[in-house]
Amino acid sequence: MFISQGKWDTVSPIKQYSPPIVQELRHAGYDVQYHEFNGLHIVPSAIAQKAMKWFTQPIPSAN
Repeated sequence: MFISQGKWDTVSPIKQYSPPIVQELRHAGYDVQYHEFNGLHIVPSAIAQKAMKWFTQPIPSAN
């Protein structure tokens, strides 16, 4: 999972949401890529590009 959040997000305050969500997902066995950025609720293009690069990379084979 790819999660990003602005450090000054007023819609979803970062300290209230991201750490517990990321921790719970990792505890459940998910590979979580977490990226904080300087900003509010709008994802900067550099973070969106990282997300797309991560999302479109091939999934490693379990073999």
